[in-house]
Amino acid sequence: MNRVLHMPEIIDIIVGWSVQAHPKPWSRIPHNPTLATLAALARTCRAFKELALNALWFDLQDLSPLVECLPRDSWECDPACEPIYRFIRPLTETEWCTLRGYARRIRALGAVVTYRTLDATSIRILCHPPTTDPLFPNIQRVVWSDSRRETFPFIRSLAGPNTRSLTITAWDPAWGTGQLAIIATLKTLCSEMRTISFPRRSNAHLANVVSWVLRGWDNLTNVRCNVIDETALLHLGSLRSLVSLSFQIAPEGHALNPSTQPLVDMFTSLSSLTVAAARLDDIRRLMLRLRVALTSLEVAVRILAAQHEVQSLLVTLGQSCNHDHLKSIYIVHAHSVLPESSPALTLTIDTLSPLSCFGNLEQIDIDANCPIALDGNDILRLASAWPRLIMFSLNKIHGWRTSSGITPLDLLQLVTVCTHLQTLTVMLDTKSFASVPLERPGGGFSNQELTLDVLDSQIIEPSIAPLAALLSDLFPKLRRIYNWGCAMREHPDADMYKERWLKVEKLLWPFGAVRIQERRFKERIGAGHESAEDAALST
Repeated sequence: MNRVLHMPEIIDIIVGWSVQAHPKPWSRIPHNPTLATLAALARTCRAFKELALNALWFDLQDLSPLVECLPRDSWECDPACEPIYRFIRPLTETEWCTLRGYARRIRALGAVVTYRTLDATSIRILCHPPTTDPLFPNIQRVVWSDSRRETFPFIRSLAGPNTRSLTITAWDPAWGTGQLAIIATLKTLCSEMRTISFPRRSNAHLANVVSWVLRGWDNLTNVRCNVIDETALLHLGSLRSLVSLSFQIAPEGHALNPSTQPLVDMFTSLSSLTVAAARLDDIRRLMLRLRVALTSLEVAVRILAAQHEVQSLLVTLGQSCNHDHLKSIYIVHAHSVLPESSPALTLTIDTLSPLSCFGNLEQIDIDANCPIALDGNDILRLASAWPRLIMFSLNKIHGWRTSSGITPLDLLQLVTVCTHLQTLTVMLDTKSFASVPLERPGGGFSNQELTLDVLDSQIIEPSIAPLAALLSDLFPKLRRIYNWGCAMREHPDADMYKERWLKVEKLLWPFGAVRIQERRFKERIGAGHESAEDAALST
């Protein structure tokens, strides 16, 4: 064999190309070409074996491949919908050596959703290997999604000094002191933690332990958790490494300092912030304390606020967030549909205009679960402040629940101003658009890539063909028009409107095909020659 192939750097490149050749290289699907290639490399010669095996075992979704490396008489698998593996006898010393030989190569273990698991007894066996050395010494990333109380201690066998990322998705609020004690040990066990994600479902006891554990890590870059106290918030703010933070403000509000005094020289590297709270005012008071250069902000609130509270929050964002850095904003109200007749709960141009100071916004997604009243001039006024807009979505889940003043021709002006727009979710007023214009409204302008959701837009039969003609002209690649989602189907005529929008959708391709046919015909007969169809239309 050529001496070049004995160089670890060259072999590493070969192995790397084998992994990159498949979009999901470590997926344990049958006949995965990446796994087959790596296994073949490991068997080719001794020079390839170590690096190929390291890549083969780098990332496991579950421990079933490790079990399957043992003799068949040592384990069995229950062939149910979700296969459960179990050891059927104690493992021999040779079998433990086999496990350790492969387990030391694992760098990432677990997935949010797993389909193969070990039974609780087998997990306990792996917790106690016949050695003082850890069974999994090199794991850097762990995703724990096992909801069984009796298997939770196994997380201590997986996480260790080399662990940099830990995600715990399973947690039962009924779990007690034993599970909390295991969480508390992570502070010392994984001293070099970078990315941590604790379950969003928790209780006061878990929140206290999580706050205490967070204060023990000084190199965190990404944190996702539930409620944290003031001391934990200040510690996270002091970290120059922290770039992403997601947490919840306690319903009582006493976990954080109620003061609105700005935090000086805090969260200097934070670029992504996600905050959930019961009331908008809790989030507003938090934002008053921050002076951050965020690129992404997500806000979730459980109690529907009045219009002035929404506007106050947006004004506060203009004070606390750098105007040039913020690119994405997402505000959602999660519960409680309030009466549509209440004028205090209608979002207008005055509510949203404070966001105009963020000239580099690319994504705006607001679902306030209340009526929205905007006309074409309002949309253009907002859009002119966000020329880089890629996604613009208002009340995607709940709809506008009013008679929108945005006409189909307003869409033309919107996409002309926001030339990068790819996702648009607004309500349209189609009643006055009932005839096909003889001239192309856009004069040939088109947006090639757009996902359109017209929400709870009502539509009359005469508007179907004109809308299809306009939309196919403005958005040549548009093939699907989303409308009347689940939360809007309570309207008595929802099914009728949905059927009409389906007719518009079905006409998009034929209109586009006729336009292509006409263009090709004109190209053949030469520029400046009027076709018979054009002459007939002009008369």
